[in-house]
Amino acid sequence: MEPITLDQREYITVVDKHYTYISVSKSYLEAKQIQPKDIINKKISDIWKDVVVQNQILGNINQALSGKEVSFRGKFTFGKEKMWYRVKYIPLIENDGSVEKIVISTLNISTEIKSINNIINTLRKDKLTKIHNRRSFDEDIKKINRKQKMYTLMLLDLDKFKQTNDKFGHQAGDLALQECSKIFRQLLKPDGRLYRIGGDEFCAISKSTNKKSIEKIAKTIIQKLKVADFNKILGIGVSIGIIFVKNPSKISWKEQMKIVDENMYASKSNGKNTYTFSEI
Repeated sequence: MEPITLDQREYITVVDKHYTYISVSKSYLEAKQIQPKDIINKKISDIWKDVVVQNQILGNINQALSGKEVSFRGKFTFGKEKMWYRVKYIPLIENDGSVEKIVISTLNISTEIKSINNIINTLRKDKLTKIHNRRSFDEDIKKINRKQKMYTLMLLDLDKFKQTNDKFGHQAGDLALQECSKIFRQLLKPDGRLYRIGGDEFCAISKSTNKKSIEKIAKTIIQKLKVADFNKILGIGVSIGIIFVKNPSKISWKEQMKIVDENMYASKSNGKNTYTFSEI
């Protein structure tokens, strides 16, 4: 069988039922920087030294030898660097129904994966502030709860935001949201991720579990917002609710949100531009 020449992102080999390479495409040889003699008549174990990889390949070949087409997607090093590939094991069925050879097609799908990830990231971002949105928050809070690690939730609700919209218009309100998100995000780094979860309400998930550090961040946010240039005329404030979640497995994330919301409203009741902290 002559070598197969295909798109340089796709690499083809043919293996017989004894797990021996009997044909290889030009693109495969170029990607691996080898000659035909380096792979033809060699076994899987001669080419792939990692035992785990060997077992995976052999398992897929065995399934294909039974007449079933096998496909999987993964990130691994094929040429010079680790990239995303889709690998298919295609049985070549003889006239009598037996399978003597398997075509293995390895297709570089890194560009497609990057495009998909870009779309996903776009869907997870708030269009106005460019920070993470409510969808992103719901996904992340569920994930961190499953991991059952301690973390801190901070809910930030702007004070006098409606008055800003009513008095100065929605453009001023949009600017305020953008500038507030910049202040919050900057001060929450590097341990916290900020989300706009609706209107003038923001939430942060922080890996920090040090009460003094969290309180210092809250105080600094309040102070920075007070003196921010954009806010000298608007006079927007922020009421903050904070909870330190010691054991996520004992309380659902929805209940956590209810408690941190209660803390935020307690801050509003206590005169606004302050924070309320509790542990659960």
